Amino acid sequence: MNVMAYQISRFFQLRPGMLLMSVLAITACSNGDDVPVSQLAAQVNGSEITVHQLNTAMQSMSYPPGSDAKTVQKQVLDHLVEQRLLIDKAIEEKLDRDPQVMMAMENARNEVLARSWLERAAGAQVKPGKEDAQEYYKQHPELFADRHVFQLQKLSFPASSDLLAALKVQINSGKNMDEISTWVKSQQLPVNAEIGALAAENIPMQWLPEIAALKEGDSIVFDTPQQIFLVSLMGKKLLPIDEVTALPQIAAILVAQKNKDVARSILENLKKNAKVEYKIDSVAPSGIKAPEASAASVNAKAIEKGVAGL
Repeated sequence: MNVMAYQISRFFQLRPGMLLMSVLAITACSNGDDVPVSQLAAQVNGSEITVHQLNTAMQSMSYPPGSDAKTVQKQVLDHLVEQRLLIDKAIEEKLDRDPQVMMAMENARNEVLARSWLERAAGAQVKPGKEDAQEYYKQHPELFADRHVFQLQKLSFPASSDLLAALKVQINSGKNMDEISTWVKSQQLPVNAEIGALAAENIPMQWLPEIAALKEGDSIVFDTPQQIFLVSLMGKKLLPIDEVTALPQIAAILVAQKNKDVARSILENLKKNAKVEYKIDSVAPSGIKAPEASAASVNAKAIEKGVAGL
């Protein structure tokens, strides 16, 4: 995927907070004092986009490693110009006074404030050191010194205890993936088939040891509250990561996990010391189905991402 296609695919995936800050900053500059020419990145129908806004937008976006900085900068600036044009039309049609739009902007503003304070508070804590990263490297050879890339064939099904038991029977009877696929077709089961390569870090940690232990042609079945996965090993290749290369990656993982743990602790303390009174029952508004947000469903999402999700 080239940089342009990648950036377009990411444009509307900005964090809501970062997107709101870009919008508010652009709007503020269009209504405020003149900005020195040296600080301007572009002008759109007289409205100004500053270098600071451009840098903020670039920090909030992801782009492929090795991308040309000037090319990325130009593409992000083009997006801000398009955004400015859309903002002008929205204001022209008085959407900034629409109650739903105003509520959405207020919600996003609150999200920015809450997230920013929490990130700052969590970031002030002691970070894991080099020794911690080195210990992590030693404890997880499957991710580094003995790292493999696995060529896998996967069949995905909606969760069903009966189907899970039936698939285990197929595997235990010595059936290979082709034979099981034929059985699946005969049962007219809803299934999604995929073939591809997955590095160890992209496989859920609780599944990795079992997949690594498979011999070529062997299959295994895993389940989550939402899905069943039948996985067959087609091949694997040893692609280790040395300690020097791995340490920065490990440090990022440990920092992310530390921040997550600290943030959870901070929130628990805030709630413990606050006086919170709920004035309404926890029911969804009429006509809206409340989503199920059980611990199991949250864990299932984490399972999909593996270590790379951190």
